[in-house]
Amino acid sequence: MPSDAADDRVVLITGAANGIGRGIATRFARAGSRLALLDMNAPALERAADELRQSHTEVLSLTCDVRNARQVQEAVERTTGRFGRVDVAVSNAAVYPNTAVVDMDEAEWDLVIETNL
Repeated sequence: MPSDAADDRVVLITGAANGIGRGIATRFARAGSRLALLDMNAPALERAADELRQSHTEVLSLTCDVRNARQVQEAVERTTGRFGRVDVAVSNAAVYPNTAVVDMDEAEWDLVIETNL
């Protein structure tokens, strides 16, 4: 994790709207990083982005489904267009179904593999 000293890193975080991703974003914001937050939950993403902006963090929020390569590419392009670069990428997006692997149907298995990998 970053130190508390101000930095100029540009950090792209997937799954940034809630939980661990939001915690990671908060920690990088405290360090002075500029953030690109990606998540497919647009309302939660905007709440997280607004909260971080209140602490004077420069935030770009991008609704993005990491299973869609085109959306990911567009998010990276928008991030580099805004900030000029990406210094750190945190691949945090994941799903955790409440089903044992041996009991998953094909659609649930595909969702887990496509999102988590």
